Amino acid sequence: MVTAASFTYLSRWQRWARLWLLVALLASGAAPARAQGPPPNYADYKMLWAEEFNQDGDSTLLAPRWGFAYPWGRNIVGNAETEYYTGTEVHTRGGLLYLTATRLAQPRRYQLGQEVRQLRYTAGMLHSLLPGLDSLRLAPCPPTPGGFGYGMFEIRCRLPKGYGAFPAFWLAGHDEFDIMEAADGGFGNNAVAHANGYWRPALAQAQACQCLFYSTVPGHFSSLFHTYTLRWEPGQLTFYFDGVPIRRETRFRTLGCPLNLIVNLAMWNWASPAHDTMAVDYIRVWQPRHPPAFSFAVGDYRQPPVGYGAMPRWEPRGYVPPPGVQTWTLAPDSLGRLRLNLTDNHNPPCSGWQALPTTTGWRTPWLVPRLREAPATQLNFGGTADLAWALTDECGRVLLAGTAPAGQPWRPHWPEWLPPGAYRLQLRLLKTPGPAVWHPLYIVDFPTLTPDSAWLAAPAGP
Repeated sequence: MVTAASFTYLSRWQRWARLWLLVALLASGAAPARAQGPPPNYADYKMLWAEEFNQDGDSTLLAPRWGFAYPWGRNIVGNAETEYYTGTEVHTRGGLLYLTATRLAQPRRYQLGQEVRQLRYTAGMLHSLLPGLDSLRLAPCPPTPGGFGYGMFEIRCRLPKGYGAFPAFWLAGHDEFDIMEAADGGFGNNAVAHANGYWRPALAQAQACQCLFYSTVPGHFSSLFHTYTLRWEPGQLTFYFDGVPIRRETRFRTLGCPLNLIVNLAMWNWASPAHDTMAVDYIRVWQPRHPPAFSFAVGDYRQPPVGYGAMPRWEPRGYVPPPGVQTWTLAPDSLGRLRLNLTDNHNPPCSGWQALPTTTGWRTPWLVPRLREAPATQLNFGGTADLAWALTDECGRVLLAGTAPAGQPWRPHWPEWLPPGAYRLQLRLLKTPGPAVWHPLYIVDFPTLTPDSAWLAAPAGP
């Protein structure tokens, strides 16, 4: 049975496979700077759920609060995963939860709906079983046992290191928010609005958007614990990594109904380790102290909504999704050295890679996708000094240069004649001491698909 939670998984492995190719290009330009952006404001929330895993034992200790398989089965329909979820791969020890994956001596035959698979691993997962119903559940929403509505969701964990492991921390149901999906040196977060035979006031034509992040430190995810957080509000999703906001998403109007919380260790069909482990320090959920103001049904309907399952179709007329703006700040540090910091990553490009913040800050390369959805770039530099800038190629030759007046943000627009490739951006505040800042900039495009014969043909002319 294909369910709401499994709707998008047919293409997950395709998204990862075609995007890992960008990592090698982007990793060369990331350098640390002072972290910017506000951390989660826990004071506005009250603790609703806290799983600290302080008692040693097996899955029977967690059974009153967690399930160890999906409600529809022990694998996902239409995805390239090869794990069989079971509580035998769930243990707590020394204040940590261990979700393990073990390769089977012989594949296990498993049928899910009309699909028959040969699964090569047993693996662990948790699926929330919240007692009762969320107190903030909107009236039109159906009962969702174990589901959570608007709030803040956080996990602190150390990821597996084996090739082909696919850990995830996510909310699933009538919508889907993948707070963290990791594989082989990076991770992504994803916002999905499911259709599932009904419709809701979704504002964006594109119903899914995944953004991906990488670390420049080898073994960064498998050797250290990190926190992955989502703040879910009406009209906005904010994703955090170690308390730093790395994505602010406003392109989706989600249904607002409670979703189930899941943490799992999946294994791709091409996974190779005999055994792998995901270690979890805690899982915590906060609820807003004050119910958010939100209208469940908005838009231009041909007839009034009649219950949850019979919502009429609403077509956005002339709607343009909110534009993305990547906001940076250029300012001197305590020693007078200029520092360039990313402060607000608003509606970043879907399927785009960005470097992660480190303990000393966040300085991902400027990525200029030649796509319709590419966000604008805004640089705030304050003070009374004008900004001098220059764009050079990798050999240091100046291609473009100019100045921007003080007192207003600089919003660069790069001409179309600049070919895709790697560049360097020089930034300097006039009439101020100290060296300039050099920052990597990449113009990314996707080649037009042409027949092989066009690539192999001899060039025209002498």
